[in-house]
Amino acid sequence: MGGTASEPVWQPISRLGLIASLIDEGLVGAREQYALLLEAKHGPYVLDGETVERTCEVFGKAREDIDLYDRQLRRWGAQTLTPRQRREVDRLSLQLVSLREVVDDILEMADELAGSTIETILAKSDLEVGMEVLFGGKILHPHQPRASTGSSGASAGAGAGLALPPGVSLGSIPEPGVLGWVVPHSHLGDVGCIVLSDVAGGHCRMEAQVAGPPGDPAFDLRRRVVEDVVGCLNRMLGGGGPV
Repeated sequence: MGGTASEPVWQPISRLGLIASLIDEGLVGAREQYALLLEAKHGPYVLDGETVERTCEVFGKAREDIDLYDRQLRRWGAQTLTPRQRREVDRLSLQLVSLREVVDDILEMADELAGSTIETILAKSDLEVGMEVLFGGKILHPHQPRASTGSSGASAGAGAGLALPPGVSLGSIPEPGVLGWVVPHSHLGDVGCIVLSDVAGGHCRMEAQVAGPPGDPAFDLRRRVVEDVVGCLNRMLGGGGPV
């Protein structure tokens, strides 16, 4: 809408039609873009990093424009208007609410898709890609909040088909280049870890470690929990026991 960085150039009510077309067309375009991103979300790794970055740039600017439009409509609303002008200002105010919601959804989804671009997937090993698909497109970081578990004990954040023992959750090992999980228990604390690695022939090697010294009174309890988790992973991966 022009103007300096501190104060825009406010438009006269005679420009109502122009502002209306910008808001209406912006909402149509935003809904179309959201539909495209939603399609990309359910078909991972189809966007390149430049597209995601451009989306963030364009709709980040759109978010700023929405604030300007809102201020302009409020200024017009404070003026003496004809009934027709008043109805149009009110309609556009509602359109802005919808536009703001869609733009916020676009920015949120673009931020999410930034971790699953073509460049990102090319930098990952086949094992990492396969495990992310099994775990719902995301391997959890240990510091991320976990969703609550259901009565069956299955961890809601671990992905469909992985029924963990009661009180158990998984968090990725925070070490670059290592694919695996720490295994925290709600009562026993960290009970151990499980590490996956590629081996010849496209197979997966699974190694399990139990936390604490063997003489620890709770060692056997932790070992049984780790063994149960290994069993869950083996059933999902269709493999044998840990090596």
